[in-house]
Amino acid sequence: MHLLKGISLNIKTCFVAVAASAALLLSGQTLGETVTSGGASITFDPMTSALTSFQLDGVEQLFADALYYRIGDSPEASLSAIGTPVVISESDAITDTAFIAARYRDNTVTVDVRYDLASANSGEAALQTSINVDSEEPLEFTIFEVSDWNLAGTDGDDSLTITGDNLVNQRDGNLGLDHNSLADNLNFFGGNPSAWQASGLPDDIWDLVNNASADDLNNTNTFGDNGNTNGIFANQWDGVLNPNNELAADDVMVISKQQTLGPRGAVEVIPEPVTSLLSLIGVAAAGLTASQRRRG
Repeated sequence: MHLLKGISLNIKTCFVAVAASAALLLSGQTLGETVTSGGASITFDPMTSALTSFQLDGVEQLFADALYYRIGDSPEASLSAIGTPVVISESDAITDTAFIAARYRDNTVTVDVRYDLASANSGEAALQTSINVDSEEPLEFTIFEVSDWNLAGTDGDDSLTITGDNLVNQRDGNLGLDHNSLADNLNFFGGNPSAWQASGLPDDIWDLVNNASADDLNNTNTFGDNGNTNGIFANQWDGVLNPNNELAADDVMVISKQQTLGPRGAVEVIPEPVTSLLSLIGVAAAGLTASQRRRG
């Protein structure tokens, strides 16, 4: 099914944008907006639509966490192919919270991305990501997230498991990353990803979203640590935006994700301090969905 009637896509321009943003991201030559909360900081590069840094207590934990989109069967592209982003950010030393928000917009579609960071305890941090997609025309719209973490400052010694479609657990020694995609009552197609993929070979996934063709993730759930494994995972959310439908939510796509980073023991539970951090950024980000429900 294709819902692209009346929509003109400049595929050549899209290819150029993909190639340019991919070259910057994979070379590490990116610029961005940085915010700080306690012992943690994040940097977001709006032109590659990617987090390019996540530091915890002075140690870099991330290579890149990048967002891509696809309309119908067109190739995947960085969000900046939609339009030049508008970015705002703030770090609040009193509440130990910080956020970065970006809006990508053209005549048809608007994508709002927001990252909320909290780190009130040494060695622990929580990050909440909210993505809202709004369309003026019927669209088959897909969001991809590629997450390439270098836990503990190394790009090896990782193990990674995806369970229940929406839960990701990545480990490097006693340091753990837990990633949870959440359902939202405005999310008409469900909160879990439509597809996912875990790999110990980062190029396999980066190539999928940068090869100028439409690709889907293969639902690989796990790989083990062989002593030199560089873990990477990706999520894919497929939606059909239909603003002509009587259901008001059908013209909005909402994705909400939580990531917690900190020490992990033999029992895989999120420590109570990190749970408190999630509550803190939940309060800080309250009203985001409502405020972005319609384009301003």
